[in-house]
Amino acid sequence: WRPDGQPMTPEDWPGAAILCAELRSASGTPAYAQQEGALYLIFNQGAEKTVTLPYPMAGRHWVKRIDTAEADAATNETPSGQVDVDAQSVVVLVLEPNA
Repeated sequence: WRPDGQPMTPEDWPGAAILCAELRSASGTPAYAQQEGALYLIFNQGAEKTVTLPYPMAGRHWVKRIDTAEADAATNETPSGQVDVDAQSVVVLVLEPNA
Protein backbone atom coordinates (compact mmCIF):
# COMPACT_ATOMS: atom_id res chain seq x y z
CA TRP A 1 0.00 0.00 0.00
CA ARG A 2 1.12 3.56 -0.68
CA PRO A 3 1.12 6.20 2.09
CA ASP A 4 -2.06 7.68 0.53
CA GLY A 5 -3.92 4.41 1.23
CA GLN A 6 -4.04 3.18 -2.38
CA PRO A 7 -2.72 -0.22 -3.53
CA MET A 8 0.69 -0.08 -5.16
CA THR A 9 1.05 -0.33 -8.92
CA PRO A 10 4.15 -1.48 -10.86
CA GLU A 11 5.10 2.20 -11.33
CA ASP A 12 5.27 2.70 -7.54
CA TRP A 13 7.96 0.09 -6.86
CA PRO A 14 11.16 1.89 -7.97
CA GLY A 15 12.49 3.67 -4.88
CA ALA A 16 9.69 2.38 -2.62
CA ALA A 17 12.02 0.75 -0.08
CA ILE A 18 11.69 3.62 2.40
CA LEU A 19 8.14 2.76 3.50
CA CYS A 20 6.25 -0.52 3.24
CA ALA A 21 2.65 -0.94 4.41
CA GLU A 22 0.93 -4.30 4.10
CA LEU A 23 -2.59 -5.52 4.87
CA ARG A 24 -2.54 -9.13 6.09
CA SER A 25 -5.33 -11.60 6.78
CA ALA A 26 -5.56 -15.38 7.17
CA SER A 27 -4.86 -17.48 4.10
CA GLY A 28 -8.01 -18.53 2.30
CA THR A 29 -10.16 -15.77 3.81
CA PRO A 30 -13.17 -15.18 1.53
CA ALA A 31 -13.36 -11.78 -0.19
CA TYR A 32 -16.44 -10.69 1.82
CA ALA A 33 -14.48 -11.13 5.08
CA GLN A 34 -10.98 -10.23 3.90
CA GLN A 35 -10.50 -7.54 6.55
CA GLU A 36 -11.98 -9.49 9.47
CA GLY A 37 -9.14 -9.91 11.98
CA ALA A 38 -6.70 -8.17 9.62
CA LEU A 39 -3.35 -6.65 10.54
CA TYR A 40 -1.93 -3.53 8.91
CA LEU A 41 1.87 -3.52 9.16
CA ILE A 42 3.89 -0.38 8.43
CA PHE A 43 7.69 -0.53 8.15
CA ASN A 44 9.32 2.90 7.80
CA GLN A 45 13.06 3.16 7.29
CA GLY A 46 12.89 6.81 6.18
CA ALA A 47 11.63 10.09 7.61
CA GLU A 48 8.34 10.52 9.50
CA LYS A 49 5.30 9.88 7.30
CA THR A 50 1.53 10.14 7.60
CA VAL A 51 -0.10 6.98 6.27
CA THR A 52 -3.75 6.72 5.21
CA LEU A 53 -5.33 3.52 6.52
CA PRO A 54 -7.56 1.26 4.43
CA TYR A 55 -11.20 2.00 5.18
CA PRO A 56 -12.40 -0.59 7.73
CA MET A 57 -15.38 -2.82 7.07
CA ALA A 58 -18.64 -1.89 8.82
CA GLY A 59 -18.62 -2.47 12.58
CA ARG A 60 -14.81 -2.44 12.88
CA HIS A 61 -12.04 0.07 13.50
CA TRP A 62 -8.22 0.14 13.49
CA VAL A 63 -6.37 0.00 16.83
CA LYS A 64 -2.64 0.69 17.07
CA ARG A 65 -1.14 -2.16 19.12
CA ILE A 66 2.59 -1.73 18.48
CA ASP A 67 4.68 1.37 17.77
CA THR A 68 8.43 0.87 18.13
CA ALA A 69 8.97 4.65 18.41
CA GLU A 70 6.96 4.79 21.65
CA ALA A 71 8.56 4.16 25.04
CA ASP A 72 5.63 1.85 25.86
CA ALA A 73 5.35 -0.18 22.65
CA ALA A 74 1.86 -1.47 23.51
CA THR A 75 -0.84 1.10 22.85
CA ASN A 76 -4.59 1.22 22.37
CA GLU A 77 -4.69 4.37 20.24
CA THR A 78 -7.50 4.37 17.67
CA PRO A 79 -6.42 6.48 14.69
CA SER A 80 -9.15 8.03 12.56
CA GLY A 81 -8.23 7.37 8.94
CA GLN A 82 -4.54 8.23 9.19
CA VAL A 83 -1.61 7.37 11.42
CA ASP A 84 1.68 9.22 11.89
CA VAL A 85 4.67 6.88 11.61
CA ASP A 86 7.93 8.10 13.13
CA ALA A 87 11.22 7.77 11.30
CA GLN A 88 12.85 4.33 11.39
CA SER A 89 9.97 2.62 13.15
CA VAL A 90 7.37 -0.14 12.83
CA VAL A 91 3.65 0.28 13.54
CA VAL A 92 1.15 -2.58 13.78
CA LEU A 93 -2.60 -1.97 13.71
CA VAL A 94 -5.31 -4.56 14.30
CA LEU A 95 -8.81 -4.38 12.85
CA GLU A 96 -11.09 -4.88 15.85
CA PRO A 97 -14.88 -4.91 16.39
CA ASN A 98 -16.54 -1.69 17.58
CA ALA A 99 -17.59 -1.78 21.22
